[in-house]
This record gives sequence, structure tokens and C-alpha cells, in this order.
Amino acid sequence: MGGRVLIVGGSEEYTGALYLAGVSALRAGAESVIVMCPEKVAWALNSLSPDLITRKLHGKFLSLAHKTAIMRQLKTADVLLLGNGASTRPATAALMRALCKWPGPKVIDADALKALRDNGASNAILTPNAGEWILLKKNNDIKKLLSQNVVIIKKGMPTEILSSAKTFRQRRTNRGLEKAGTGDVLAGL
Repeated sequence: MGGRVLIVGGSEEYTGALYLAGVSALRAGAESVIVMCPEKVAWALNSLSPDLITRKLHGKFLSLAHKTAIMRQLKTADVLLLGNGASTRPATAALMRALCKWPGPKVIDADALKALRDNGASNAILTPNAGEWILLKKNNDIKKLLSQNVVIIKKGMPTEILSSAKTFRQRRTNRGLEKAGTGDVLAGL
């Protein structure tokens, strides 16, 4: 399978989300996973897994001040995963919106979904849970998003996969998928 994954997210409150996403990407066959996150979060990740490469960003949370370093690192990545555990602080949301506009392939999850506005994503897989789905519909035109090479995996009972061509409903979904952390695993996969 291979491929180089760059994950951008994390905050002091949500270190585990990055760990779950990163390890899932590795177990799914990623060649390498680099996680860019606030420095204290990165140190915690280093203690959890020697397989996750971290790039320590200054400060307690992500902001637009980190965009240049992230864009530089994106030149080495095949896919971007963003939003896991990032938080919804205004400065972090602004960074998430800016990264959603990166033209390369990406998975947009969690707090990046909450920040997404005005159909500002293309070439992406979006993975909203029920609450994120409500915000996604409120702040975006779903048909327009789907026309921009976007696929949406709407987690829940039933799980739905939406594309510009069709919608698939998986009616027999395991209730365990509603537990905290399973979305991070899915995003990493």
C-alpha cells in the first residue's frame, strides 16, 4: 500500500485522537506517518509510540502561525489528515479552514469538519458523526461539496457513504462505532 501521511491536529485536551489516527494509518499500510501538533502533545505522542514521527509546533494550540511550516511539510506527503483533537478555538479553526483548501488528497475529520465553511474543500473524504453532520449541512452546500471530488462517510445508524454519483447506506452498523475514538481510527484508515 505505502504512502506518506501527514496528520495535523491535537491539543492539550485531546492527545489520544492523534495517537489513534496515526497508529491506524500505520496499521493500514502507510509507509510513514508524520504528526504536526503542539509541542507538549508531540512529546506525549513520542512516549506512546516510537513509530509516529512528530513535528513539534510552538504553543499550546494550533493557529495560522503554523501554516507555513505545515505547507512545507505537505510537500513530502501523499495525503493529509486533519482535525483530530485540534479543538475549536478561533485561531485553530482558521488554520483548519486554510488547510481544507489544500488541493491534494485529504481526510477531514472532527474539529476540521466543525470549522469547514462555504464548501471550502475539494479532493477529500469527510467523516462526520451526527453532530458534525448538522454543522456541515448548516455551513456548507452538501451537493456543491460532493461535486468537488468529495466523498462523505456519514457515521451513524445507518452509516451512509455519499458521493456525487450515488449514496450507499449500510443499515447493519455496529453500535460500537458510536464510541469515542472510533472516528479517529476510521479517519486514520
